[in-house]
Amino acid sequence: MFHGNPNLPSLHLEHLATVDLYSARIDDGYRAILERRGANYILLLADKHDDAYRWAERGGGASQSVELPVEAYIAIGSEPLGAGELQPDEKPPTSAAPADTDAGLGDLRIGSIHTWNELRVRFTWDQDKHGYYLPERNGRVVCACLRADLNPSAPWEILVGKEPPHIRKAELFVREPSPIPIFIKQAENQWEYWGRFRLERCETDPDKIRPVLPTNRLENTSMVLYLAEVG
Repeated sequence: MFHGNPNLPSLHLEHLATVDLYSARIDDGYRAILERRGANYILLLADKHDDAYRWAERGGGASQSVELPVEAYIAIGSEPLGAGELQPDEKPPTSAAPADTDAGLGDLRIGSIHTWNELRVRFTWDQDKHGYYLPERNGRVVCACLRADLNPSAPWEILVGKEPPHIRKAELFVREPSPIPIFIKQAENQWEYWGRFRLERCETDPDKIRPVLPTNRLENTSMVLYLAEVG
């Protein structure tokens, strides 16, 4: 399961305070502590819930590590839109804009699948050909539409490219006071709802972000946005 998709909700993959350590759910009583190395994860410890977290808080220790390679399954990031998604000649939706970033959630359920145009109509974001991964309306980010091969730890981490439109979107999100809904692409024109997330911190120091980057993002990442899920 982890090998196929480490971001499955049932695994509860969580980024810990230490920049390269993560926890994942084994069952109700046990957790795994992992170290991120590029796109793969190294299993450092499997132990009871509280013991595992205490071990991680101490900075780890002697362990028998096992590498868990992750298949390239779906991706996150700012790529050209595929068929069935927003096209340059499309007109923006005409429905009334919700009052805030929580509007439009309505009947959304975690795991539900939506098309690109359904999301555009639901959140009535401004038409924008650049940096679509963080759509905005009236100067506020209203949701995130992410792919996973460029950001393997989404939705807990978003890797921001060096292109000016992508940096501008990230800076806009840093100033956003409300949590936003996040969708991750699962197939062509199929976006899965993962819940509402808020920004925890933004890291721009190259020496700190480089260890968490997959090899395909080493040269084109300007910052890492660390997120946390809200109820």
